[in-house]
Amino acid sequence: RGTCPLPRRSTVESRDSIPSHCPSRDSINSDDTAGGGGGGGGGEKRLSELGVEEVCGWLAGLELGEYAEVFRANKIDGEMLVELGDTELAEDFGITNKYHRRRLLRRLATGRL
Repeated sequence: RGTCPLPRRSTVESRDSIPSHCPSRDSINSDDTAGGGGGGGGGEKRLSELGVEEVCGWLAGLELGEYAEVFRANKIDGEMLVELGDTELAEDFGITNKYHRRRLLRRLATGRL
């Protein structure tokens, strides 16, 4: 199973726009257009279900890809990701920019991609 060359974005028009080898392709909720917004349930993947490489892609989708290597080196998967706090992001992961931490923490608070 290869890594996805495209950053994972929170909204995707169609799962067909993602290459078939991308691990996040199957996590796209195919009911988004019929259900109106895709905010509630369905087949949408939660952050806690992501693997390490998917977390790195998620960071890139937030325009925070410069931190992907430290997350990869620490083997941060979705389960670990959702438990991270502001102090850990700053001290352990070197995210010294408070606005970058704020962006990341806001998305973590939703628990969704």
